[in-house]
Amino acid sequence: MFLSPALAGTVCTTGFFQRVAAAYTSRTFEPSGDVDVASYDGFLNNADAASLAQIRRASPKQLAKMRFDFHDQRLPELLFRYRARNWPETLTPAEMENWELSRLQRLTQGNGGGSITFAEFSGQIALLRETLKADESAGRILDALEKWGANLLN
Repeated sequence: MFLSPALAGTVCTTGFFQRVAAAYTSRTFEPSGDVDVASYDGFLNNADAASLAQIRRASPKQLAKMRFDFHDQRLPELLFRYRARNWPETLTPAEMENWELSRLQRLTQGNGGGSITFAEFSGQIALLRETLKADESAGRILDALEKWGANLLN
């Protein structure tokens, strides 16, 4: 869709582009205490590029033994979560305990860094069950989602 010459002239002369730019550049966001969310606070330090390349090349077993001196403060926790999510079998008992506590916090506490808590998830399932009670297929999908959610807490 193209703008008519008259509309294009109006948009350009009324400062439309400046107002749109101001709306998007004046927004500020609170820094997050959760490293997953904080990854959007800014780009990673280029000084960590070699370490990140080494991490990508490493096997899970190698990664469990490697130590890095990161410049970006977010990276130690991001690396821990990367290992925990992808290769939990490589975690030490202390790391596994830390991971389980972190998971439980994200699932049960509003400030846990997750998008919704388990209680909110369950409430959404219940609402959808009521809304879609005549739809058997939807009921089976909701059953599966409910089972999946319950497994998250185990």
